[in-house]
Amino acid sequence: MIATEISGEGFSIERACKVLNLSRSVYYYKAVKDDSAVIDKLNELSETYPTRGFDWYYGYFRNEGLGWNRKRVLRIYRKMNLKLRRRRKKRLLTRPKQPLIEAKALNDTWSMDFVSDALSTGRRVRVLNIIDDSTREILAAHAIIQFVLKK
Repeated sequence: MIATEISGEGFSIERACKVLNLSRSVYYYKAVKDDSAVIDKLNELSETYPTRGFDWYYGYFRNEGLGWNRKRVLRIYRKMNLKLRRRRKKRLLTRPKQPLIEAKALNDTWSMDFVSDALSTGRRVRVLNIIDDSTREILAAHAIIQFVLKK
């Protein structure tokens, strides 16, 4: 600092700060960045969930109630070299569109579909329907009841 050089010449720090138009608190201020808590938490999460990225970690901190600034966490995340890139979805090749096959005769083409509903007790009921396309007649209906365990 300039004030130190001037104070060696016989001026006081107070006088030097007045000349430079600085507050004495600015002269004595030492920046304290203690990111050890964030680093420990990021290390812990990166060991348990190595495939998750920054957004997931930051959301986890927010859900836990830790009020760390997003920019601060991102700075430390990058400094720790945890830069996990987002995976892009692979595009499926577009297949040529073809008109639907019309059913001309009985039992020519069939369609199947699941229909589901929930009972008041919480059980899920799913029914597999097999339908003849020409007559719209249901050929088979198989019911599947799923049990849902409530915690």
